[in-house]
Amino acid sequence: MVIIAKKGSWLEGRVGRHSAKTIFPFIIVKEDYKDNKGLIEHEKVHIRQVLLGRGFLYYFSNEWKYRLEMEAYQKQLSVNMTEYKEIYKDKSEEEYKSHYMDRARQYAQYLASNYGLSDGTYERAIKEFIMHYQG
Repeated sequence: MVIIAKKGSWLEGRVGRHSAKTIFPFIIVKEDYKDNKGLIEHEKVHIRQVLLGRGFLYYFSNEWKYRLEMEAYQKQLSVNMTEYKEIYKDKSEEEYKSHYMDRARQYAQYLASNYGLSDGTYERAIKEFIMHYQG
């Protein structure tokens, strides 16, 4: 269930510095991001991770935190690319790849900066995003 956190509400405070947060079984999304399909799909990945019995691993080690977040960011990027391609049907494959890499760098930087993960997270994430690119 997705809950929209109104600006200035106590619920928005629970989300903290992120745009959304999963507190199983709820997905809490800040009001400004309520229409961001990629972000909501990212959080749905976390719901599935919990349902599959893997969610607790997030708190077990930074390696698992990285893996679980990377899975969610890959889904988010996939959804973003599908939307981008629907809107910009006339772009070249090179332009799609450029947009993909711009987003991949953004997500890799966020992952490296906001989850308390080790040095080298950015580079590792970029490599994984490149491996998963489907033009």
